Amino acid sequence: MRLTGSESAVTCTAPVEIAGNPAPPGAEYGWLERPGGVRLRYGLWKKPPDQPNTARGTVVVIPGRTEFIEKYFEVVGELLSRGYGVAVLDIRGQGLSTRLLSNRTKGHVACFLDYSHDLNSWINEVVTARLPAPYRLLTHSMGGAIALAYLHDNPGVIERAAMIAPMVKLKAVPIPYPLAAFFVKMAKSVFGPEAATASGPRSDPTLMPFERNVVTHDAGRFDREQALLAACPDLVVGAPTLGWMSQAVAIAAKLADPAYVQAIKTPILVFCAEEDRLINNQAEVELAARLPAGKLVTIAGAHHEILMETDARREAFWRAFDAFMAEEKAGAGA
Repeated sequence: MRLTGSESAVTCTAPVEIAGNPAPPGAEYGWLERPGGVRLRYGLWKKPPDQPNTARGTVVVIPGRTEFIEKYFEVVGELLSRGYGVAVLDIRGQGLSTRLLSNRTKGHVACFLDYSHDLNSWINEVVTARLPAPYRLLTHSMGGAIALAYLHDNPGVIERAAMIAPMVKLKAVPIPYPLAAFFVKMAKSVFGPEAATASGPRSDPTLMPFERNVVTHDAGRFDREQALLAACPDLVVGAPTLGWMSQAVAIAAKLADPAYVQAIKTPILVFCAEEDRLINNQAEVELAARLPAGKLVTIAGAHHEILMETDARREAFWRAFDAFMAEEKAGAGA
């Protein structure tokens, strides 16, 4: 792949900091070089030395579509306070990682498995070399679909995973996958894979007022993300392309295959946002039921971004997260 224009312009790994969202101290930021000139930005945090529990290991955070490391500073702090090391990745095509098109605001990917291959290389080359085992995943939305593909192909590395609103079926695709794939293929043939699926305010998150958002009830956390995007416009990702949509339909079809999901043996806790308007809740219920070691928790009244929700909804998440991760410790001592 040949990189052109603004996609290769960002070279700084330093965090974007604004008032009310300081970077947790002690981080190491770096780049992972991938084939085709793709560079992935990451952040690593070691467990604070004043935390007495030395056996917690590391939580690997895989954000959702359009998200970036700085959006998860609050979450990183909460994980560090629990005694975990933390690793967060800017997925290819977003954050300050390499953008794949000359128009860097388009959300694009050539092949969905590029994401899971990136994750595998990052975990093998960086995370396991610099942060302690055992390793767990914390994912959101598209990050969950990436993680499921990774866990299917790379068993034995991750001991446990918590997945918030995993992208197993988009509510924007209410028709059967073969029919959706046909329509997307036809649109791609007419407009090309790099054509955006939306324009105007829907393609620019900085224009979205809080009253129209469908991802959180928390105005403060919504405003925090808007302030980050204003402080660093290079973080902005808008509407997905037809190429990305075709890959989303393809991975959703794969994750709807019971045999594929049943091959994933990792214990996984699926978090369902009760008021999710982006991901199909029933598909998440079915995913949890098909996973050999799957469990489901529904966060009442939550929109799509549970970790960016109100304090009460986030507290419900953390209670379930802590209990799920404690099961591993109890099992190890049995």
